[in-house]
Amino acid sequence: MELFLRSGLKIVSAIAAVAVITPYFLIGMIPIVVFYYFMQRIYRATARELKRINRIKESPVYSQLSQSFGGLSTIRAYRAKERFTNEMMERLNDSFVPLLYSMGAEGWMGVRLMQVQMFSVVSAFAKVEANMTSVERVENYSRVPGEIYERISGNTIPPEEWPASGTVQLESVSARYDQTLDPVLTMVTANIRAGEKVGICGRTGSGKSSLTLTLFRMIDMFEGVISIDGVDISRVPLTLLRSRLSIIPQDPVLFSGTIRFNLDPEEDSDDDELWRALEIAQLKDVVTDLPSKLDEMVTEGGENFSVGQRQLFCLARAFVRKSRILIMDEATASVDMETDAILQDVIKVAFGDRTVITVAHRIATILNSDRILVLDQGKLVENDSPDNLLKKPDGLFTAMVKANK
Repeated sequence: MELFLRSGLKIVSAIAAVAVITPYFLIGMIPIVVFYYFMQRIYRATARELKRINRIKESPVYSQLSQSFGGLSTIRAYRAKERFTNEMMERLNDSFVPLLYSMGAEGWMGVRLMQVQMFSVVSAFAKVEANMTSVERVENYSRVPGEIYERISGNTIPPEEWPASGTVQLESVSARYDQTLDPVLTMVTANIRAGEKVGICGRTGSGKSSLTLTLFRMIDMFEGVISIDGVDISRVPLTLLRSRLSIIPQDPVLFSGTIRFNLDPEEDSDDDELWRALEIAQLKDVVTDLPSKLDEMVTEGGENFSVGQRQLFCLARAFVRKSRILIMDEATASVDMETDAILQDVIKVAFGDRTVITVAHRIATILNSDRILVLDQGKLVENDSPDNLLKKPDGLFTAMVKANK
């Protein structure tokens, strides 16, 4: 913009000075101005579209770079460095193509606009216009429909102690990740009693994790009703709903800050409660041995603790929050069998009277559950206690148990 204004003022000043001395000069300027106008019009349109294409082509490069940094250990373990390097080079080459065409278009314009200052004005103006494509992309993203945190009317504000018991009812629930996609859950009906330990299993892509996401309203539930303690969650403000549930995902999340902050971000509990939670999670000795105890810093992502310890910290955090409903989504998939057993023991002690919904890839993790929900292609095909399900020789759960032996 500064270059455009500076060059433009220079040309205007030069033309004005010459016009004052030789007025007839303005007559000769008319065809030149018309010529420049049509040339810059062609160039600006080309430069703008090439810049837009360049922005689109750069997105896969940044995505590939981010994913590669996040999975460096996996890439090295599978010796896939060459494949990822080749993919990155292909994406970089694709992103450079619009830049080369932009340089060619700029050269084309420079040849036709012989006067340097005039070319500088057109070039600067075209660059300003081309860079506005970034604003255009931001505007497009701002128009993407977001989550509905609260209805305009018809909201239900449950009491402070909700959910008091932890009963979960699903009635003919169908859900999808987007309105343009096929359903990932179809007519799922189940009733989870208060304090019940329920395991969810199924083959890959059967809808296990999707079922838990519907409890948090993270995907589009276009049919059916989910009620917690008799309250339709679709009418509960989204922030309030999610604050009353706890989830421990496969990749445990710890924040940069102190252990105290990670256990109690809202600072609602005293130290005695935090130590009690750590003791139940079998982390008291670990934290006691640290120099700063509860004020010990946690590095980004909790990298100064093992995966198993991070899972236990998440359990302790859920205990501190006093959530009546705990959801474990493949929480033990990344830990060994010994740590898995410790996690199960902690759940029995800390969440004995609370509702626990466990999505598991390892069947052994949920064999001691009160009830098992078996999903297949988004449908609930089996719903009973583990013992009763194992009595069905042709059942899907029986087949999965045999396959995991």
